[in-house]
Amino acid sequence: MQAKNNWQIWIDTGGTFTDCLAYDPSGKQHRVKVLSSSALRGTVTEMISRQEFRINKKWVVAKDFIIGFKFSLLNVDHPDVKVEQYDPVTSTVKLNFPLPKEIPENASFEVCSPEEAPILATRLVTGTPIETHLPNVSMRLGTTRGTNALLQRHGAPIALFITKGFGDLLEIGNQQRPDLFALNINKPKPLYQKVVEVPERVAANGEVLSPLQLENLAGEVDSLLRSGIASGQKLGELRIGLSIAVVLGGLISMAVLVVGTSIAGDFTYQALSNSLSTKLGDWAALFFAFGLFAAGFSSAVTAPLAAAITAKSLFDSKEENKWHESSWRYRSIWLGVLLTGVFFGLIDVKPIPAIILAQALNGVLLPFVAVFLFLVVNDRSLMGKDGLNNFIINIITGAIVIATIVLGISNLMKAATAAFGLSMLNESVLFFISVTITLMIAVPVFRNVRRRRAGEAG
Repeated sequence: MQAKNNWQIWIDTGGTFTDCLAYDPSGKQHRVKVLSSSALRGTVTEMISRQEFRINKKWVVAKDFIIGFKFSLLNVDHPDVKVEQYDPVTSTVKLNFPLPKEIPENASFEVCSPEEAPILATRLVTGTPIETHLPNVSMRLGTTRGTNALLQRHGAPIALFITKGFGDLLEIGNQQRPDLFALNINKPKPLYQKVVEVPERVAANGEVLSPLQLENLAGEVDSLLRSGIASGQKLGELRIGLSIAVVLGGLISMAVLVVGTSIAGDFTYQALSNSLSTKLGDWAALFFAFGLFAAGFSSAVTAPLAAAITAKSLFDSKEENKWHESSWRYRSIWLGVLLTGVFFGLIDVKPIPAIILAQALNGVLLPFVAVFLFLVVNDRSLMGKDGLNNFIINIITGAIVIATIVLGISNLMKAATAAFGLSMLNESVLFFISVTITLMIAVPVFRNVRRRRAGEAG
């Protein structure tokens, strides 16, 4: 029986909004509606300073109720800031850090609670600030999120743990046939990506015939965590992403190496342009010039930003927030990298031989990556029985790995001779050496693959 001094609360959480209906201990009804992202929205009506401003909103909360909430201007990029003070009488909000620029008039904002939407709604109806214990409540919580995720097959990949011998139970189903005479039966795919059969057994009368040993599941759980089940990516998505990355990376690396090593004598931009024009036509020189511009421009933009982002991730903390995008620390890093590039450009340093050598090193690393991935996708302990590559995929993957190794070794030797001014080896000799080294690598690799597929230690 429900206590009379309890709050009676009913909450429905949907994909966009969370609705809350409540009765306080005196029987008075309360209603509140919040975004399911745990956010409350409003507009900025007056900017007192970059750290304090007046707002207009429809929600009603007590003084300092939203302290600690994340403050975000909609459609405006700015560093992460939190609410430090809130006064409902004057409708003013003060942040823990000033914003880097002026706020547009009537700019929309949201303050986001660190707690889930149902808890935020409960705090709003009961008037309980964050980090304060809620009063005694009797809550009923319903949600369509789980149903929507199942129907639309969204959400993280999952694994099914089931009694040994019943691994295909959910796939077999209850044998119902809505269309008895259908010749083409379209069965929905299971919701899970992997099945783990657990050794345990219970009799019909409830007697435990074979007890469940949780410690024996540690290896299977660890394998699942490493296979991508817990990372929010499906196995098919991982395979597609890795395939595209390896193929495009290999093509780009080999293309740069082949073009760069096709020049006899000293390297110059003019020599490279003439070589391309001779082999491909006059249009190749224009594409070469555009390619140089695109490579230089993209590097000038991305390299300084990448350095600044890396420095921020290494040295910044959420509490101090000293490395936000508008800080002098962040800007000094990307400006320093940019000025370094400008300096080397002004002193006429020729970067192309260094680029060719770097691509040659990439050509060395790529075969190692390809071999590593080939071993991973054939490792039963990592991928599970259902996640292993099939025979046809292994044939295709093996051919790609072999081709990658042959091209990598061949182009590495070409790049080395071009970079150090050595005499170029005959193409037949290069190919023979590359194939020989590849076969020496392939034999132990394929033996390792057989052991891993059988579940043996690599």
